[in-house]
Amino acid sequence: MTEAEYEEIERQCVAEAEDSVAFAESSPEPEVNTVFEDIFAPEDQIAEFRPPIGS
Repeated sequence: MTEAEYEEIERQCVAEAEDSVAFAESSPEPEVNTVFEDIFAPEDQIAEFRPPIGS
């Protein structure tokens, strides 16, 4: 890989990261009741949904 190729990849990565930040900052705040949507753990593994120990 040449230095120029490396610099181009780095430029593309920085631009993508900056675009992502701009999108997030310009997006509306999510509704509180959606806080547990699209998570990647079963509800029984989330502390708020876990039954108390000993029950």
